[in-house]
Amino acid sequence: MKPYNPILVGRVVRSKRIEDGLVIKELADENISSGTISKIENGDAGVRREKVEYLLNKLGLDFNSISDYLRLKEKELEDIKLKLLTIENIIDSNSPDRALKKLKNLGITKNHIYFPLVEYLKGKAYVRKAKVKKSFQEKSEKHFLECIRVSDQVEDNHLNLKTAAYTELAISAFKRNEIKEALTLVRQAIETFDHSGDRLRYIHYAKFNQILFLERTNDFSDLKRAVDDLYRDLDQINNSSIKIQLHEYKAKIYLQTGRAEEAVEYAKKGLELIGDTGSGLASLSYYLWITLGDALYDLKEYGQTESCYLTTLDLGLDHRHDLLIVSFLKLGQLYMFQDRLDESKQMIDRALQLIKHIDNQESAIEVLSTLGSFFIKNNETQEAIEPLEKALQLSKDHSINGKQIEILQKLAHCYDVCGQKEKMMNVLLEKHYLEMEQEVS
Repeated sequence: MKPYNPILVGRVVRSKRIEDGLVIKELADENISSGTISKIENGDAGVRREKVEYLLNKLGLDFNSISDYLRLKEKELEDIKLKLLTIENIIDSNSPDRALKKLKNLGITKNHIYFPLVEYLKGKAYVRKAKVKKSFQEKSEKHFLECIRVSDQVEDNHLNLKTAAYTELAISAFKRNEIKEALTLVRQAIETFDHSGDRLRYIHYAKFNQILFLERTNDFSDLKRAVDDLYRDLDQINNSSIKIQLHEYKAKIYLQTGRAEEAVEYAKKGLELIGDTGSGLASLSYYLWITLGDALYDLKEYGQTESCYLTTLDLGLDHRHDLLIVSFLKLGQLYMFQDRLDESKQMIDRALQLIKHIDNQESAIEVLSTLGSFFIKNNETQEAIEPLEKALQLSKDHSINGKQIEILQKLAHCYDVCGQKEKMMNVLLEKHYLEMEQEVS
C-alpha cells in the first residue's frame, strides 16, 4: 500500500470542503466524527488510513487524484492570492473605489476559501472611503462582521482575518467614543489570533490599539501591562510607527512613576529609531521631544528642556495648530517657572491666537488655565479670574473633569486675594465634593 503525506491530504480535504461550501459537522456521520475530520485536516498522521480514504470518497476524491487536484488548486489559489494582494496595496495607496471594482470583477463566491479575505478587504476599502464620507463607516463594519462570520463557517483562521476584523471594529467603536466596547472588541482580536498562522502584524496592530484605548480609561496599571507586553515583542514588530510610539509610551510611563532618567533613555531611543528608519514621521518625533523635555524638566535640566520644546517648533508642523499650542504652553509654563515673564506671556498669547482656529475644548481649557496662572504669578490676580472662570465653565459644559480641581484651587486663591470670600467658599466646597467623588471612583 503506497504511503501518503497526511499534511498534503489535510490541505486537500480542507480546500475541497470549503470549495463545496461545507462545514466539518456537515461531513461527519456514523462512520467519521467531526473530531476525526478536524485531525485529518490538521495533518494528524495518527488517523487510520481507511478513515482518510472514506473522507476523500465523500468529497469525490481518492489518493490517486490528490496530487493533480492540489496542483490545479494551488495554481488557482496563488493567482487569486496575488490579485488580492494587489488589491490590498491599491487600498493602502488610497484608491478604494478602484479596489472595490477589482474585487467585484474577481467574482469570488461565499464558498471560496478566500471569501473572508474579500470581505475584509471590502471593509478596509470602505474605511478609506469613510475618511471622506462618514456614512461609509457603517458599510465597512458590515463587511468586517461578515468576514468574522464566514471565517467561523469555513473554520479556517490561518490568515488571522478575525483578528484584523475585530481590530477594525474596535477602532470604529473608539471613534464613536465607546471605549468599553472598543476594549471588548480588541480583546477578542487578541484572543482569536493564531500564532501559527500568517500575518503576524495583525496581533501587533491589535495590541497597539489596545494601548491607545487603555490610555483613555486612565487605568494606569492595565496600560502599563499592555505596553510591557507589546514591548517584549519589539524585535518581531516590523511597523516603524508602532515601534517608535512604544518607546514614547515607555518613556511616559517611567515619567509618571517618577523615574525620569529611564524616561529620558526611552525617549532618546525612540528618536534614534526615527533617525534610523528615515521615515520622516514628524508628528511622532514631536511627541518624543515633548516627553523628553518633560523628563528633563523633572531632572531640573531646564536649559535642555527649553531646547526640546523649541525643537518641536522646527519640525515643519505649522499646519498642526493642536501641536503648536502644546509647544507654546510648555514654553510659557517653563518661562513662568524661571521668572522670564515677558517671554512666558508671548508664548501664552501665541497659544491663545491658535486656539481660535481649532475645535478642541481640552486645549482651550489648558490655555485659559495657563493664562490664569500667568496673571497670578505676575500679581495680576483680578485679571486671572476671567480666564479661570471661562476654563471652569468649559470643563463643565463638555464634561472634561481632569483640570477642574486645579482650576478651582486657583480660583479660590484669586477670590481670597480679591476679598470675594463667599465665592472662595463656594469653589472650595465644589473642589471638596469633586475630590470626594474621585476617591469613591
